Amino acid sequence: MDPHPHRPDTVPPGTMIAGRYRVIRHLASGGMGAVYEVVHELTGRRHALKLLYESLVFDEVVIARFTQEARAAASIQSAHVVEVTDMGTEGAAPYLVMELLEGEDLATRLERAGSLSPIEAVDLIGQACEALASAHALGIIHRDIKPGNLFVSRGDFLKVLDFGIAKLRRAKNAVGTGLTRDGSIVGTPEYMSPEQITGRAQLDHRTDIYSLGVILYEMLSGCLPFEAKQLTELAVMIVTSEPAPLSDRARGLPRGLAAVVHDAMEHCPDDRPSDCLEFARRLAPFGSDETFAWADSGATLALHDQNDPREYERRMLLDTYRTFGCDDGQPTFRYSLLDGVKEGFLVNPTVIDARSDVTTQLLSEK
Repeated sequence: MDPHPHRPDTVPPGTMIAGRYRVIRHLASGGMGAVYEVVHELTGRRHALKLLYESLVFDEVVIARFTQEARAAASIQSAHVVEVTDMGTEGAAPYLVMELLEGEDLATRLERAGSLSPIEAVDLIGQACEALASAHALGIIHRDIKPGNLFVSRGDFLKVLDFGIAKLRRAKNAVGTGLTRDGSIVGTPEYMSPEQITGRAQLDHRTDIYSLGVILYEMLSGCLPFEAKQLTELAVMIVTSEPAPLSDRARGLPRGLAAVVHDAMEHCPDDRPSDCLEFARRLAPFGSDETFAWADSGATLALHDQNDPREYERRMLLDTYRTFGCDDGQPTFRYSLLDGVKEGFLVNPTVIDARSDVTTQLLSEK
């Protein structure tokens, strides 16, 4: 049976999308759309283009998720997050254009290898921590961290993919819409935290840390901490049970590593590492110095006025439009880095004015 009942026939090679992207080949199909390798007709540069299935173009929740994937990924300044370079529509179907990656996702690697060496596994999670630390600093919670959304390219360089179901926190202690239908739970159950699998509304960034802990457990042992045939049974296990000791399932681990992994999978979020920086620092002794240099330096992104919900909305809009090619304005906001200061740029107000009244309102409040 086709696991993606909405999937239409793939777009054939040679098809032009938006008048400038020529399809080279089909790469993959997912729950919302298909991904193609394309070439830009004018620049000759190759990209990955994700096109929403035509049968889903009238589903408002799906459209919102698809748009959010581009918006969230574009706003995160990290080499370990897939780069989004363009977005538009082909007919009624939206598409987004991303950098073309060569390699395989972590799920494929684990299927082939079974398990990974401690230093290989820890280094991959360390890179994911760097990406998510940048996302969390902007109030973006991924909520679907799993091996299939961690792409490993040449030289074991990791990229985090698919922010389509991310939760965007508008302000401290205030959680925005997570783009879910009433009563639904989104994510991949085997990697969900107890608070996520029970449908708790007030999720924070520590649910992503739990998921990273599950993935690290799986990479080291070759098996998941909890497995069940029924979702209800799995949920009960995640909420009430302790995983089998990692040291029993993965012999020969460096002393202390198993404890770090188990701490990331604590039932109570308060008992986990407080953020990805702390988690990375605890993993650093078991990984390579190069991978964890960012954690040692403490260069963590923190947005000015991040407790102001309007400032958060404004920041997301600015980064979205700047990423999509409208970066001809003057410096108007800054990021704080413990290592220094990085200037940001406001797009030309006349460019934004034609796009959205909400955008104009947000910028005029600055």
